[in-house]
Amino acid sequence: MFKPDHEETEYAQGKYMLRVLGLHKYENNLKKGLLTDNTIMLWNAESLAEARIPPGPRLLILHHLDTYRNPSAILKPALPLPMPPPPAAAAGAVTTRK
Repeated sequence: MFKPDHEETEYAQGKYMLRVLGLHKYENNLKKGLLTDNTIMLWNAESLAEARIPPGPRLLILHHLDTYRNPSAILKPALPLPMPPPPAAAAGAVTTRK
């Protein structure tokens, strides 16, 4: 049977995400559940459960994906810049007091 020399790329992003989260032991579950990179943003609790990923790791994966689904949770509007200080007296100018 023909087997490609290179690793399958349709699961690369999902496997990388699991490694980053410290869940590398569930990498094979992605392939068994046909959870490809094209479907990452569609993953939900049910699809991960069907791929036999336990509740704890499932919650970590979904929380990680939610940060990308809802970028406004990460990106906040910038605060306005503070007012600049008043202009300083000209350099070398002498002020006199009366």
